[in-house]
Amino acid sequence: MGRPKKNKFGFFSFLRPIFTVAILTAFVLGISFLVKTVATSDSDDLLSALNPLLTRLHVDDKKLEAVAGMFVSRATQISVVDEKRGQIAFSIALLADSHGFYDNLGKAVEMVKSEHVSYTFFLGDYTDLGVLEDLQQAKSIMDRGGLDYLSLPGDHDLWKSVGPQNFIDVFGKNYFSKMINGIKFVGLDNSANYTVISDEQMSWFKNELTDADFVLLSQPLFHPSVDRVMGIVNGQENQNVRFQAKEILKLIRESKVKAIIAGDQHLSSQNIDPEEPSLTHIVIGALTGERNLQTPRFAVFRALKSGDYAIEDVLLK
Repeated sequence: MGRPKKNKFGFFSFLRPIFTVAILTAFVLGISFLVKTVATSDSDDLLSALNPLLTRLHVDDKKLEAVAGMFVSRATQISVVDEKRGQIAFSIALLADSHGFYDNLGKAVEMVKSEHVSYTFFLGDYTDLGVLEDLQQAKSIMDRGGLDYLSLPGDHDLWKSVGPQNFIDVFGKNYFSKMINGIKFVGLDNSANYTVISDEQMSWFKNELTDADFVLLSQPLFHPSVDRVMGIVNGQENQNVRFQAKEILKLIRESKVKAIIAGDQHLSSQNIDPEEPSLTHIVIGALTGERNLQTPRFAVFRALKSGDYAIEDVLLK
């Protein structure tokens, strides 16, 4: 018998995963560099240019697109602010998910004061259990900071009371509408994982949505890869809540709202809506020191005189 032939491609097959990692790393770093230098960089153009190479390496460019789009969107927004720092109309602070880490909440409040914000919004989960004493402690920290603020409950703020009543007893209301310098922010309480929003609140929301610029939520309506959005908890879907989430998203897509801003995921992100390119889905990072996918943080929203806006993450010191 003859000597078996060597597979001349075996060595390259072995190296392909290594090349893939190297190329993806270079790709992400390349986006970072390009966006910092060219504010109009577009992730779709970059992906189109790299698509033949990604295909040969069997890299799923669809999955990469979501990450790249989020990265470019975030970096572009920040670069706009850096270039137009003198053209900021006003700023607001966006806090979420302290989960009983009151030291972190206190640090965030002190840092917010140095940002010279016009207002502060908290997007849910002050606590882990939602008992009155915990909610009262969170409120005392917010009040001592001297901030003008409004709050939404998170699902953990409802847990022991099985509803928003404890939160309402402490903070006064579980949804709101606020106009700041002609820009309207509407806060909708969609914190309950297994219960639909009441007809009363939905009727109020539809009315407020007609001239809203930004919608604030306890939990997101859309994310391209995370299985925790309104109506889906740990991959399990509640059909009634998910149906209502889609209804709310449809209403927002048909409005002039620029962005939906939410908490809950413990991972800050920005993603363009797949059906309405003028709409952005923004998630604010968490303040908690546990079960956090990032360094504890909050965000600052910058409204520019041009009508644009930007979101900047602020890491706790």
